[in-house]
Amino acid sequence: HPSMGGEDFSYYLEHVKGAFAFLGIRNEEKGIVYPLHSPRFKVDEEVLLPGAVLLTRLVRRYEDKKA
Repeated sequence: HPSMGGEDFSYYLEHVKGAFAFLGIRNEEKGIVYPLHSPRFKVDEEVLLPGAVLLTRLVRRYEDKKA
């Protein structure tokens, strides 16, 4: 789904290498469909563990390349 959100993170990337990504938390089957600033916003907590695993693997890969 498109996002009209602005992000200042790009200013950091002008000075250092980096990346920015969204972790999908929408789940239509569970009715988790509302945007971030909605009072009805919810997170599909089932994505939290896979998201944490992904970020951990990225950090480990980065550290392995530095060593």
